[in-house]
Amino acid sequence: MTKRHFIASSILVGLTSLNLASCGFQPVYGSIDAMNAPIQVLEIEGRTGHRLRQELSRTLRTGLPGIESGAFLNVNIEENLQRLNLKANVGVSRTTIIYVADYTLRGVNGDNLLNGSVTAQTDYDVADSDYGDIALQNDARERVAFLLARRLHEQLTLDASSSRQDAQMAEALERELEEAKQQEESENQDKLDRIP
Repeated sequence: MTKRHFIASSILVGLTSLNLASCGFQPVYGSIDAMNAPIQVLEIEGRTGHRLRQELSRTLRTGLPGIESGAFLNVNIEENLQRLNLKANVGVSRTTIIYVADYTLRGVNGDNLLNGSVTAQTDYDVADSDYGDIALQNDARERVAFLLARRLHEQLTLDASSSRQDAQMAEALERELEEAKQQEESENQDKLDRIP
């Protein structure tokens, strides 16, 4: 490749990048907004994990009460399939997919702010063909990822609100104790001032 071809290729790549940026191009597996969100959702393994992360990034875009911007959420998911034998020939007719998500929300400096676990499940009828069963499983995993994201968001909001209230109550108690201490010191000083 000659120097002339290299320069022409570089200019072509640069112009193409500008055109893509000006037409509203966005990456397939993420967005620029997700990087600027107040709470970063770390990568979650698997296809269901990816869907869960997308939904969490969307719902947590506004942040959580009392949680400073720059926090990051780590979620680990575990899948469990339960097949129910309801047919007369002992065949499987219904399957339940259960997901358990363990989460940890950490602050900017890495300290543990919130942690816990939520569960979501969904059912589907088993298809007669193997490929139909795979399609139904994928659809059920999409549904359970959406349910899990909603439950995680609700639990995180609830936990953040209660920890915020606990912090406010602790501050109020501390102020009250400080005021009582100051008043006691003031009364003791008054007593000392009255002694002839």
